[in-house]
Amino acid sequence: MYSIYDTDGKTIELGLNYSAFVVVTFTPAYKKYLDNFTDFISAPSDTFTLTRRIGSPFTGSKID
Repeated sequence: MYSIYDTDGKTIELGLNYSAFVVVTFTPAYKKYLDNFTDFISAPSDTFTLTRRIGSPFTGSKID
């Protein structure tokens, strides 16, 4: 099995409270197209508690 880590490098554990953020890193070409050279981070999600193990997110680049 594998471990999923939080932003402090600690293993995510069942029963603890967490919040999630979405971080977007735009390509340099897209930043130039937008004429905006910053990346994006969302507001935090509501607090949630994991009650079962979750899978690792898909890390490939193919979108169907």
